[in-house]
Amino acid sequence: MDYLPINIDLKGQPVLVFGAGEVAKRKITMLLKAGARITCIGLRINPAIVALKNKQKITLKIADLHEQNKYIKAEYLKQFRLVISATDDAQLSERIYQTCDQHHVLINTVDDQQRCNYITPAIVDRNPVLVAISSGGSAPILAKQLKTQLEQTIPHKLGLLAAKAQALRPLVKQKIKSFLPRKQFWQQFFNSRFASDILQGKVSTNSEQIIEQLSQSEQIVGEVALVGAGPGDPELLTIKALQSLQQADMVFYDRLVSPEILELIRKDAELIGVGKSAGHHSVPQDQINELLIKHAQQGKKVVRLKGGDPFVFGRGGEELQALKQQHIPFRIVPGITAAVGCSAYAGIPLTHRNISSSFTVFTGHEDPNKPETSINYETVEICTPVEPID
Repeated sequence: MDYLPINIDLKGQPVLVFGAGEVAKRKITMLLKAGARITCIGLRINPAIVALKNKQKITLKIADLHEQNKYIKAEYLKQFRLVISATDDAQLSERIYQTCDQHHVLINTVDDQQRCNYITPAIVDRNPVLVAISSGGSAPILAKQLKTQLEQTIPHKLGLLAAKAQALRPLVKQKIKSFLPRKQFWQQFFNSRFASDILQGKVSTNSEQIIEQLSQSEQIVGEVALVGAGPGDPELLTIKALQSLQQADMVFYDRLVSPEILELIRKDAELIGVGKSAGHHSVPQDQINELLIKHAQQGKKVVRLKGGDPFVFGRGGEELQALKQQHIPFRIVPGITAAVGCSAYAGIPLTHRNISSSFTVFTGHEDPNKPETSINYETVEICTPVEPID
C-alpha cells in the first residue's frame, strides 16, 4: 500500500484551512460534518464561508499575502490537528507544506499530491458507516466515479441499521454470553427481515423481540420483493431495484429481463427463469407463487424480477395475494413500464399539450376465464399488505 487508510476523530479538534474560495468551502463543509473546529484564512472569501462565519460555525481570518506570512510559522501551525491548503498560489502552498512537513503537522494540499503528507479519499457517507475510495492520488476522478457507483448500490438507510446494531450490542452481550453464538446472531441479524425492514425505513420490532426470534433454532420467515426491471436498459433500473438485486438470495426472473440486468444480480444468488410466452408457460403462475412462498419460508430474501413494472400486465397482484394469504412479508419496487419507456425512447410523447390529454394501455391477450360481468372491486381485496408498500 502507498497509503495506510485511517479514520481520525476530529470532534472538537482544531483544523486550519488556507484559502476561502469554492474548493475551501467544500473542504470546510466536510470538516464540519466531522465536528472539527475550523479556522479559515484567506483574502477572496466565498459568500458561503462568510455565512458560516456569521453563524459562528467557523473562525474566519481575512488576510492578504503579506499578512498570511505570520500564520505560516511552526508555532502557529503546530496547534492544529490537520492543515488543508486550498489556495491557487503555488508558492504559498509550497511554504505551507514545507513548514508543516518539517514539524510533523498533517498537511493536505488540494489537487497537489507532491505537497501532501496525507490524502483524503472519496467518501460514501452512511454515518456511522463510511466507505472510503482512494487511488493513492493517481486518479482522483476514477475514485469519484467508483464513489458514484457505490452510492447507487449501498442503501441510504444503512446508517440506521448500523445505529440499531449499536443499540442492540449491550443487550445481545447480556443475553448471549459466548462469543461464537453472538457471532452467529449478528450474521443472522444483518441477513434477516429485521435488517431489511430498517433499510426500507419501516418501524422495526423492539430489541427484545429481535433477539428472541433470531435466537430461536427454527428459521425465521424471509421476504419477497417484487421488482420492476424496466424496459431493458440496465441504466433505467431504479436505485432501489439495483439494491434489491444486490441483496437477493434467490431471483425468479421473466423472459423479458435483459441479460445485462441479470449480470447486476449478486453473484452468489440463485437465478431461476420462470418466463412465459404466448401459448407456452414454462412455469405456471400457481407454481411460481408456491416457489416464492416456499423459499421465503426458508428465511431467504427472494426477488421476483419482472420486465417493465410488476403491476402493469405483470400479474404482480396475483403474487401478492398468494404471499398475503401465507403471511409472507413483501415489498414492491416499481419499474418503468415498457409501454412508457419505449415511446419515450422513440421520442414520442404519450401526452402533449393541446394534442393528447390521455393514453390507454391494454392487453392483446385476455384471460379466457375472466368473468363476463363487471367486478365490484370494493368487495375484492387485492393486496392489503402485511408490510407497508414502498
